[in-house]
Amino acid sequence: MFELQEIIYEQVNDGFKYLNMDIMRKIINSKDLILSNIAFTRVLFILLFIFLLKFGFGQNASVELELDNLTINLYNLPNPICDGDSLAILTCNIPNTTNTCNSAQSASSMYYAFAEVGKPIQIDMEVEMTSQAAGFFDVFVDYIPDYGQIPNNVERILPVVANPINTSQDTLNSQLYFKPIEGTTFGVLRFAISGYESGTGSFVWREVVEIPITVLGPADKVIDTLGSFTTPETPYLILHDPPGGGSSSMFQQNIKLCRESSINYEESFGFGLDNTFKAGVKGSAGIILEQDFEISLAITNEFRVSQEKTYESSTQRCIETQRSFTTSELIQNTGQESDLFVVYSERLVYGIFDDVILDENCNPITKKRLSYYSDPGGLTLTVKTKQRLEDDINQLLAIANDMQNDLTVRTDAQNQAELWQQVLTDNEFNIANPDTESGFITPADFIGGGSSIEVSEEISVTEIKSTDITIAIENTTSITAVIEVGANGITGGPQFKYTRNDGQTNTNETSDTKMINYTLQDLNINDDFHVNVYRDPDYGTPIFDLRSTSRTSCPYEGGMRLDLPSFSASPCSFTDEQSDTIFIERESASDTVKLFCQLCNENQTLRRNMTWRLDENLRSIGYQFNGSDNQIQNLGFIEPGDCKNIDMFLFPINANREFNDLVFRLYPACLDGDPALEDALLEESDVMVVNVTFGSTGNYTQDQLTNCPACVPALDLNAGAGQLDGTYTAENIIRVLPGAQFALGGNVTLDAPEVEIQMDNTIPSTTSLHIENSGCQN
Repeated sequence: MFELQEIIYEQVNDGFKYLNMDIMRKIINSKDLILSNIAFTRVLFILLFIFLLKFGFGQNASVELELDNLTINLYNLPNPICDGDSLAILTCNIPNTTNTCNSAQSASSMYYAFAEVGKPIQIDMEVEMTSQAAGFFDVFVDYIPDYGQIPNNVERILPVVANPINTSQDTLNSQLYFKPIEGTTFGVLRFAISGYESGTGSFVWREVVEIPITVLGPADKVIDTLGSFTTPETPYLILHDPPGGGSSSMFQQNIKLCRESSINYEESFGFGLDNTFKAGVKGSAGIILEQDFEISLAITNEFRVSQEKTYESSTQRCIETQRSFTTSELIQNTGQESDLFVVYSERLVYGIFDDVILDENCNPITKKRLSYYSDPGGLTLTVKTKQRLEDDINQLLAIANDMQNDLTVRTDAQNQAELWQQVLTDNEFNIANPDTESGFITPADFIGGGSSIEVSEEISVTEIKSTDITIAIENTTSITAVIEVGANGITGGPQFKYTRNDGQTNTNETSDTKMINYTLQDLNINDDFHVNVYRDPDYGTPIFDLRSTSRTSCPYEGGMRLDLPSFSASPCSFTDEQSDTIFIERESASDTVKLFCQLCNENQTLRRNMTWRLDENLRSIGYQFNGSDNQIQNLGFIEPGDCKNIDMFLFPINANREFNDLVFRLYPACLDGDPALEDALLEESDVMVVNVTFGSTGNYTQDQLTNCPACVPALDLNAGAGQLDGTYTAENIIRVLPGAQFALGGNVTLDAPEVEIQMDNTIPSTTSLHIENSGCQN
C-alpha cells in the first residue's frame, strides 16, 4: 500500500504538538505494487512529520522519516513560504528497479517547498540504517524540475555509495548542494536509497522519498529574441567647470571607471505584464537568462563603445578612456554653461519568457515577462554641454508635437526631452545645494592675473542615483503574438518604464584612483576667487561653490560684481534728468536728434574699461557717437564712480522715418572677443533704449515724450551771469561779453551754432572750455 500523508505542527512553549491529518489521497493502490516473494513481506509504515527548529518560524524546514530499513533526517529544506507550517512528502518502498513514485503532483501546492532560480540550496542529509543485514546500500538524490513530463529533465545532485555494511547499523552523513536554473510550477527532490545483499550484490529493496518543490523564476534558460529598442541617452557622469576664465576640469586618459548598476522595472502599462523583468546576455540561440553581467564601455576617439564583457558578478557599467577630455576645449569655458555631460545609450535586444510566480492564493502560475540583453554594437557614448542639451530639448519637443512623424519616433522624442529636462533640473539643484558635510573636499582660494592651482581628485560615489526611463517599442506582430500591447503615453504608443540605479563607484586594481584634474585660474588681475569644492552626490566629480566673499568680472560668476556699467541720456542737456528709455518726435524729416549721454562706472573703488555698441540697426538709422559712426567703440577706462559725457546724433538716411527699440549697450571691454559674449551681456551690460520718429507722430503717448526746458534764440553771458561753470545752450548764438567771470578749475560748454567771445575777455588757464555748434535740439 502506498499513501501520501502529512503532519501539521503547532508550537507550544518550547516544544511542538503534532496532529495527524487524514489521508489526503490514495495515490497507488496496493494491487499496483509488485511484491517480491523473497523474504520480503514488509508492511509499509510511514511516520511523517515536519518541525521547525528551536528558533521558531523563519528557519528552514527539517524532516525526519522513519522507514522500514532506515531513518532519514533532512535539514535546511526550503520552507513552504505560503503557510509555512507543512510540507507534502511522498514515500514508498519498491522491491525492484522498475517502479518509482511518480504521483507526487497530487499534493496540494500550498504544501510545496519553494525555491528561486539562481539561489543555491544546501541541504544536510543523515541516513541511518536500522535493520539491514550485512551488505551495502547506495543513495541517489535527483532534482526533477518538470515532474511527470517525458522525458524528465533529471539533474543528479548526489550519488553516494556506502559499501559494505558489516553490522546491522550504519550511518551516512552528506551535504546536498544545487542551484535551480529554471523555474517550474511542480518539480520534486527525489531521494532513492537501495539495499543489496552481501556477497551477491542482489537488489533487495528501495526506499524512495519525493518532496514536491516549486521554483520561482524564468522557466527557460534560453529564449528567442523578438526585436530590439534603443534606450534614451542618460548621463554616466558630469564634469563640472570651475569658476575663473582660465579654469578647467579634465577627465584623464587611460582610466577605467565602473559603477554598480541595476534596473528596476515598474508595472509595464504598455505591455500588460507584471513588474518583474530579467536581464540576460547574448547566447548563440537567443537570450541566456541566468547570468548577471557587466557592460564595459570604452571611449575611443570617436566616443564609440568597443566592447562588452560578461561576468558572474554584480552588474556594473564601466567606461575606459583612450583620450582625455576637458572643459577647456569648449568655446565657452567658464561656469555652469560649460559643464560636460558624458552620456550614453544602448540598444537592448528583447524577448518574452514564462516566469513562475505565486498568485494571490499562493498557487504557482506562469506569467509572460520581458527579457533583454545589451547589444555591444548598439552602445554609444558622447559628450554634451548644457547648451547642447537645451537645444536638444527644443528639437525633440518639435518632433514629438509634429503629428506627421511616426508614432514611435514621437514617443521616443518626448521621452528623451523629459529625461534631459530632469537631468538639467537635478544638476542645477546639486550645484545650488552642495553637500556641505559628507560631500566637502577642500577650500581653494586664488586671485586673477595668471597664477593657478592644480588639483587631482578621485571620482567617488556611495549613494544611488536613480534615473526614470521610458522606452517606446514598436507594435509589431512578434510582440502582439505573445503579449497584449496597450496604447498609452503622451503619443499613445506602446512603451514601458524602468528605473536605472547607478550605485557606488569601483575602480579596477590597475587604475589610478585620481581620475579628475582641475585647474583654477583667471586672467583678470582684480578678480579674487574663494571656492569650496564638494563632491557631486550623483556622479562623484568635483563640484565648485563660489563663496560670497569673491570678486569677479568678465564674465561675472558670483560674489561682488566688479563691472557695474550704467548707460543713460537726455535729449535736453547733460544736466537735465537722465533716462534709460527715451521717446522723441521731430516735426521735420531733416531734423537731427541730439542725445546727451552719460556712461558711468558704478564701481566706487576700481577703474573699469568699457565698450559701447548699438545691438541692431535693422531700419538703418544714421548715427554718430563720440564723433564716430562705428557700431562698436572702446571708450577706455572710466574712473571709480565717474561718468563720461558723450554726444550722440541720430538722423534718417533713407525713406524710413520711425525707429523704435534701438538698443545702445555699455559693457566691460574685457568681454570683447568672447565667443559667449551674447550670453554674458545679459548680466554684464547696461542698456539704453531709444524710440525716435522724424517728420510725423510716433506711436508714443504724451507722457512718454520728454519735454525739455525752453530754448532761447540768443544768450548773452556777462557780469550778471555770475561765475561761468557748466553747459550753456542757445538756439542761434551765445555771446561772451566783457565782465563775464570764469570759475577757476571750471568746465564750461558753449553749445550754439554760433559763439562770440570778445577779445578783451580773460579766460583763466585752469578753465576747460568746450565749444559746440549744435545748439538747442528740443
